[in-house]
Amino acid sequence: MTILATASPRITSEFHSIDQTGWYDSSFFLTLAAFQSFWGKLYRYCNLKYTFISASAVFELGSLICAVSKDSTSLIMGRSVAGYTGLFGVSYALASVAGQLLGGVFTDTISWRWCFYVNLPIGGFSAALILLSFKPPASAKPAKAPLREILLQLDVPGAIAILGALLTVVFFAIQFWQGERTSLIPRILTDRVIFGIAMFAFFQNGVNFFFSYYIPLYFQTVGGYSAAQSGLYNLPLIFGACLFAIVSGFIIIKFDYPTSYMSFGSMIFVIGSGLMYTLGLTSSLSKAMGYQVLLGIGQGLAIQVPVITSQDSAKPQDISSTTAVILFFQMTGGVICISAGQPIFANRLLQSLHVIAPNVDATGNHVLAIGAANIRGQIPGEQVAVVLDSYVRDIKDNLALGVALAGVAFLASWIMPVRSLRVVAARGRGGS
Repeated sequence: MTILATASPRITSEFHSIDQTGWYDSSFFLTLAAFQSFWGKLYRYCNLKYTFISASAVFELGSLICAVSKDSTSLIMGRSVAGYTGLFGVSYALASVAGQLLGGVFTDTISWRWCFYVNLPIGGFSAALILLSFKPPASAKPAKAPLREILLQLDVPGAIAILGALLTVVFFAIQFWQGERTSLIPRILTDRVIFGIAMFAFFQNGVNFFFSYYIPLYFQTVGGYSAAQSGLYNLPLIFGACLFAIVSGFIIIKFDYPTSYMSFGSMIFVIGSGLMYTLGLTSSLSKAMGYQVLLGIGQGLAIQVPVITSQDSAKPQDISSTTAVILFFQMTGGVICISAGQPIFANRLLQSLHVIAPNVDATGNHVLAIGAANIRGQIPGEQVAVVLDSYVRDIKDNLALGVALAGVAFLASWIMPVRSLRVVAARGRGGS
């Protein structure tokens, strides 16, 4: 998911599509969120091994479409197919590190297309390994149910409705009509604890991906660094998140009260995002990297808490459905937050160019067409400075949105009561 963060500027240059760059990730998160519950319930009613292999096959198909895409639209379609599988592994933190670095190295040395080609042998090897060596545990025996009931449980109409943003009302009507069979079970979502966790997961995860996307863009456009270098300079955030995700796990085990770390982590993230907003055309690399450390600490402290807390707050029979709800809001946050920044990015860039660089071209569309990675090579030397100034203004507007989203996540962290998971466990996994 993060491998495209460092490759996107180069892709926009090849496809002349900087006005569509937000969809490279949003399309993936959209289908990922829409079919999260679908695959969760399919695992419940079907063989674990073959369901996973089927999901992997669809993901490989999406990766192949992206790798051979000839234009921006086919790349977006391939990302949508890949997201349909609902694969979101527990190795996310490690993959974030490897993804950013590999994306930069592939883009600089071979081609950005290898960000997708690399999935094919890895996915094939993983599927073969699962097929030959994995034996589903006895406790994971598929639940018996009539075919009609299984199809109703999968809630395909709800998943399709999510894909059409204009069908939001229809989607929630379906959720109400389906009752316990729905993707978002009302009984679970209306619980104060689960609702609060879902809101926090939406904004915090959304702003995490938001900054992961725009920081490499800042390095490559404003700083003039290569894709590989931008991935390297993004490591303070990623390593900080990985390290403090581990630290938060030990702290929760030792001191309990996990929801307090959601508030503390999001507060640090707000501070870090505010400092990132201060970056400009002449800001030093050390500042940019130092501010990312705060982002990483805040992200790491809070990233595990939503799923942990929701599972401990749910009744045993509701754990899988509750987890699907939280993951749905996490992925939807990625869709909405990245998509919200895209029109700001394109429109504000054109406005800035019209005001401070009217001589670049009549409409500014030339700057959009050349993409984010070719500014210094495609713009005449005397105009580079004003175009970069426009980019800085535009990126700062997006970072301001990121600060606001981080602030909302901090406020959402206070919806849940501060309570001990040990007390909840002692009560037999009761609700709120």
